[in-house]
Amino acid sequence: MSRYRKSNRMGIGRIIRQWVKKNHWEPDFDESLLSLKWSTFVGDRIGAHTRPRDLKGGVLTVIVGDSAWLNELSYLRRELIAKVNRGLGRRVVKELRLLSGVLKPSPKGAFSGAPQKRVQTPQSPPDEALVAQVLRELPEGLDPELADVIARARAAQLTEDPEE
Repeated sequence: MSRYRKSNRMGIGRIIRQWVKKNHWEPDFDESLLSLKWSTFVGDRIGAHTRPRDLKGGVLTVIVGDSAWLNELSYLRRELIAKVNRGLGRRVVKELRLLSGVLKPSPKGAFSGAPQKRVQTPQSPPDEALVAQVLRELPEGLDPELADVIARARAAQLTEDPEE
């Protein structure tokens, strides 16, 4: 039997979403989720002919591989916006801009038109005081091992890029 009551348990997705919101990382989270789940959100057929390029101020720009698909999708703007927002779990996209372009295979987790940020593994372990601080900011009820992994990853990120 679990030591937590069922009513006190939270799904990992909900916990991560709360943590992302609390730390004001929603725009980055939404872009990453869009890239990773694009075909799931819009369907495999549309996903094969399109790539999300960027999401700024509620405007999602999508690259379309050829003019026939561009024409077809222009009639489906509302439906595509609804599908994407449903996939993201909230109303993020308010407008859809379709651009004709060459589709390049998009690396997982990155918009096809966005510059890639290179993530390097830190040479030394993160500062334990910073890990402890991040742990205190996490929501209660997290599995201790998961909380430790999240805290160490965030502390390493903060150590690499102190402006965040």
